[in-house]
Amino acid sequence: MQRIKNISAHISIAAISLIALNTHAIDDHTRTNQDKWQFKGSILGYSESDRVSVLEAIASAKYQMDTDQSFSGKITFDTLTGASPNGAIAANQDQVFTSPSGSRYEVARNDMPNIEGFKDTRVALSGNWQKRRSRMVDMTLGANFSKEYDYQSLGISSLFAFDLSNKNSTLSVGTALSDDTIDPEGGVPNPLAVMTKSGTKQPKTDDTENKTTFDTILGWSQVINPYSLLQLNYSYSYSSGYHTDPYKVISVVDSVMGEIVIEDAAANLSRVIYENRPEERTKHALYGLYKTSVLDKDVFEISYRYMTDDWGIDSHTIDTRYRFRLGSISFLRPHFRYYQQSEADFFQVFIQDGAEPVNTGSQFISSDYRLGKLTTYTLGLEYGRDTANPWSVALEYYLQQPEEPGGKYGDLQNRTLLEKVDAVMLRLVYAF
Repeated sequence: MQRIKNISAHISIAAISLIALNTHAIDDHTRTNQDKWQFKGSILGYSESDRVSVLEAIASAKYQMDTDQSFSGKITFDTLTGASPNGAIAANQDQVFTSPSGSRYEVARNDMPNIEGFKDTRVALSGNWQKRRSRMVDMTLGANFSKEYDYQSLGISSLFAFDLSNKNSTLSVGTALSDDTIDPEGGVPNPLAVMTKSGTKQPKTDDTENKTTFDTILGWSQVINPYSLLQLNYSYSYSSGYHTDPYKVISVVDSVMGEIVIEDAAANLSRVIYENRPEERTKHALYGLYKTSVLDKDVFEISYRYMTDDWGIDSHTIDTRYRFRLGSISFLRPHFRYYQQSEADFFQVFIQDGAEPVNTGSQFISSDYRLGKLTTYTLGLEYGRDTANPWSVALEYYLQQPEEPGGKYGDLQNRTLLEKVDAVMLRLVYAF
């Protein structure tokens, strides 16, 4: 399925900002050839209650070519299984839908409609070449490729870091460009078209779609004192092309009772239309990170990110970690993250019968909960050991709480239209 979960899909502005924190080559005059290699492996397990499960494996390597340049590469393998919400709402009767492949599937009364039994895999490759251009300038060039069943992404990136004030300050400028190809299972739905029953021709085309994304970042990191560091970033992102989720639909309900409208009584097919999103999106984000040493042994860090876009979404993210030193080589790191966002201008959970939008190219609507007003919390704990071959294990709990839409009436008042999502994440990391 197309991007059911977007886990490190490509080298993004977030990745560039992390590179900006560590752009200096390591002096290796006394290293052996074996010492120049660094390897790291990690496994991530992610499981939502009664929905999607993800297993991700990452292997990365870095080779210090000389004192001024290094190369790093990473391969990522994801497998996704389970159920994914199709965007429709629960009803007081059994519902029937047509799957992306054209088959028929049923949803029991009062259950949230999910596309059951999907499975997808993704392979991603990325590489970075880091070169010290002068005593005060570092350059990093990157490329990436990822492929899954219905989605392919190609990207390139660059980052230049300038050391200032005796290397106590660093100014970073980065860009990234990606080109994505979307080839949905069963074809690309016609925007706002009505789903038809299985065995009939669906309102879809066999075309593939494309999306291009340009990102840029301007960053500043400052050593405040021997114990503290401050980082500030501004990022800009512009994407053009196909943003619609081809697997998402919106339920049509009658205007009096608020009950699901049946499109085909013989097949018990619920009336739903395919969503439609704008073909352009512009994002602006401000990010700040403060990190400091505590009691000469612990490390505390806190970050804040504000994002706004032209779809009407504003978001706030607070992320904090505290690393407790346990003895000489062990540590314990609690983690808490808070995220809150407003809804997109075109977010709508249901449509009244007779008020369906018409595809004129300028009418947009989506019931995807990820575009709605919601709040998420992440609480985790990591334990690790800084040995010659360091390793760590982290367990986190994730809770997403969407806000119910206004304007509910009739039967809709007795229903939860947007259900919460909770998940457990387990991560293992080993470096050598």
